[in-house]
Amino acid sequence: MADSERVKPELTPFARELTRRMKAAGLTQKALALKAGLNETAVRDIRGGRSRHPRHDTIEKLAVALNCPVMALLAPGTADAVSSPAGSAPAPEGRRSHRGDRTLPDPARTSSAGRDVASLPLFDAAVRAPQPLDATKARVRWPVSRLLVNEIAGGDASRLAAVVVRGNAMVPTLADGDIALADIRAQAVTRDGFYLLHHAGGLIARRLTIGADDKTVTVICDNTAFAEPEVVSAQSLTIAGRVVWLGHRV
Repeated sequence: MADSERVKPELTPFARELTRRMKAAGLTQKALALKAGLNETAVRDIRGGRSRHPRHDTIEKLAVALNCPVMALLAPGTADAVSSPAGSAPAPEGRRSHRGDRTLPDPARTSSAGRDVASLPLFDAAVRAPQPLDATKARVRWPVSRLLVNEIAGGDASRLAAVVVRGNAMVPTLADGDIALADIRAQAVTRDGFYLLHHAGGLIARRLTIGADDKTVTVICDNTAFAEPEVVSAQSLTIAGRVVWLGHRV
């Protein structure tokens, strides 16, 4: 069930965005490594696709060096509106930036005093995750529309968490770097669907179907070349949440 790669992977969205931002900032690979306090080999391996799942503290150091939010690297195009520094919580309304007099907006207050935007905890599936998922332990937040929260969670944002999916086990439904929103209160398989499972310290996404006896579950990878369906005891799975929304780049 591990999401290891069987063939040489293509560059991840993270690697491509890292290179794009590095060049835009006029930094060489060596200069970026020095600024981030990292070994140049580590930066080269990430950019070349040899390091598919760098540690979260490595990602944070790169984000700080590039002066951008962590989510801007993990999910390009979705997080540039988040103005808080990499790895930090959103700044309270009215707090002044250390980069000048500009006031940093709070993502939870960007529209109608926060009524239109919810800030969800964001976890990276490749990084060790708390078990069960605990919103207070997320180091990054992700802003989403309240309309979406109303649609998929009855308006209760506290039951949702955003997860950056890693690996190719669920292609074409979910690709490496896609974002899934999960109902983290669903910690048992109560219906067929997509679920996030705790596995080897991190998280993996799988399609689960309940057996006729309600005691077994078939674990399915949508990428049939990755693994064959596996029938397991329902009690052997540690459910992190049921996926209720999928986000893709186009």
